[in-house]
Amino acid sequence: MATQKALAIVEIGKPLQLIDIPIPAPQGNELLIKLTVGGMIPLDQKLRDGEVPQLVTKFPFVPGTDIVGLVVKSGPNSPSFPVGSRIVSQFNRLGEGCLQEYTLVDPRYTALVPDSVSDEDAAVYPVNAFTSFVTLFAAEAGLGLPLPGTKDFDWEKQTLVIIGGGTNCGKFGIQLAKLAGIGTIITTASLAGEEELRGYGATHVIDRKLSDEEVEKQVRAIVGDELLHVYDTFHGDDHSLAVSLLSNTKKGRYIHLIPGKPSDAVAARKQAGWEEKQMFGHSNAFPDVLGPLFWKLLPGWLVSGEVKPPQHAIIEGLDAERVNRALDGYRDLATGKRYHVRF
Repeated sequence: MATQKALAIVEIGKPLQLIDIPIPAPQGNELLIKLTVGGMIPLDQKLRDGEVPQLVTKFPFVPGTDIVGLVVKSGPNSPSFPVGSRIVSQFNRLGEGCLQEYTLVDPRYTALVPDSVSDEDAAVYPVNAFTSFVTLFAAEAGLGLPLPGTKDFDWEKQTLVIIGGGTNCGKFGIQLAKLAGIGTIITTASLAGEEELRGYGATHVIDRKLSDEEVEKQVRAIVGDELLHVYDTFHGDDHSLAVSLLSNTKKGRYIHLIPGKPSDAVAARKQAGWEEKQMFGHSNAFPDVLGPLFWKLLPGWLVSGEVKPPQHAIIEGLDAERVNRALDGYRDLATGKRYHVRF
């Protein structure tokens, strides 16, 4: 059996190790991809360090979420992308990610990379942009906003707060909100990045270093007691800020990426209650409409520049030391960059 190099979790809480594993064979409609660039997100650090042990169900476990590469073989039921196609996709299954030379993808959640777009730029989008897309537009799992272009909906009157606008999910959330036409897009972030975030479409940037009480005061000065939609890309455990910003008298909703809950004091102020959902941006969870729709729309966004790639850094090859150091940076909040491995 042919083998390949991979960086894998072989023991929870230990650094990724460079190992040899079999090259998988595509089944059904799957595509076998030879990686050119693989992207990592903070989830990969959490998987390595045992922060979400329920998700690591086998060893070796190959992390990495975002895939760009060439189709080298198709399963028997997959006529979608010819051999040689340059594609962008998400990991197919947890533990079979992009930190290996070859991997499998689902063609339903795959798109051609336009000629004008680099592999490195394309690799920024699959998980982070998809997460923000479904956060905004999924009816039950997300904020439930209509899809862009929906008639008889007054986008200009809508308000959205994105907590953590400097994260990659935050940056994509801002851009997609602007693309939809939302009139007021408020974000919390470092003021050092204010110009960038306003360029993406934020109408207001509030200093993330302020106290929760001061952030709430500034948000209410902008929108009063009318806020119904909050997207928290950053906080875990304590969701008091997100809930505090929602209307006290109307039922709002917030979407978060990390589990948590508000303080009892904040919760008690919400007379009409609120709804909350945790989002995990994997296309398989949205197979009917939004999953395929995102991948249909993505190439157009890449060509037009309507949704731009945030800053990212490149690691050459499956360098275990550098990749582990990059994951340490996610853990220590030492960087806002995305890290990619270039093969």
